[in-house]
Amino acid sequence: MLIIAKNVSFTYSADAEVFSDFSVELSGKFHGLIGVNGAGKSTFVKLCLGMIRADRGFIEVNGIDILQDRIGVLRQVGVLFENPQFPSWAKVKDYLVWVGVIRGLDRDKSRGQAEYLLDRLGLVDRRREAVKNLSAGLRQRFGLAQAIIGVPKVVILDEPTANLDVQSRHLVLEFLKELSDTYNVQIIILSHILDDLERFCDRVHILHKGVIKWADSISNLVRSGKHRTFVLRDFSSELPDGVEILRESDYEKVVRVEDPKVLEDLKGVLIPYRSLLEEKFIEVTEGM
Repeated sequence: MLIIAKNVSFTYSADAEVFSDFSVELSGKFHGLIGVNGAGKSTFVKLCLGMIRADRGFIEVNGIDILQDRIGVLRQVGVLFENPQFPSWAKVKDYLVWVGVIRGLDRDKSRGQAEYLLDRLGLVDRRREAVKNLSAGLRQRFGLAQAIIGVPKVVILDEPTANLDVQSRHLVLEFLKELSDTYNVQIIILSHILDDLERFCDRVHILHKGVIKWADSISNLVRSGKHRTFVLRDFSSELPDGVEILRESDYEKVVRVEDPKVLEDLKGVLIPYRSLLEEKFIEVTEGM
């Protein structure tokens, strides 16, 4: 399972270059791809799916050159775009079965998988409804189901937990992790919910202005990283040297602390302000 881009350049117009000699390799199973709006994430996905064509360079998905065999790539890739749209005629189960058949399942197997996914994603009672009549949260779950029916080799999900409550987000991500581990599916998630990615992803790439600025495993981030920004609460004494106040209000202070000794002295009243991944993201993209 592998997505490889080599020396890719792409320009929307003369003054809107997105990638210039861009290269990246996404291997392994559960990836996060993050970046500020306009970083190039959605453009990269469209290039991988052949929806737009690079000005130059090479993109290969699971061993298939997108320019040589786009249909072959699409048969192996499931995708959920942000704010997905479905045909007005689509009904929940019928549409899933149709997608499963397109991905190579016979009709009976497609029906079976559709029922399983509807059950796991809490949509069984809506199987006969028109997709257009689903709430935003239910439509999001349906979008996930259509992305993974047929168990494609690669699943690309753009904001897959949008419109979901906290409990539903975790259930969905746990299910995706299970799918990845059980069926050896490569899952790539584009999301702004960094806490979720830190908890569930094996590896994360930070894309900024068309360049991969940081890529590493979450386990390495946890091993090597340390929180630097904290909320300081219930502390009325004079602050020791080494504590920089970033922002304060009547009920809390947001501070930066670098000194390990100060961290130890204040460990009972310091609460991490951001996740480690969020701190890394801010560090990598701030001021760029």
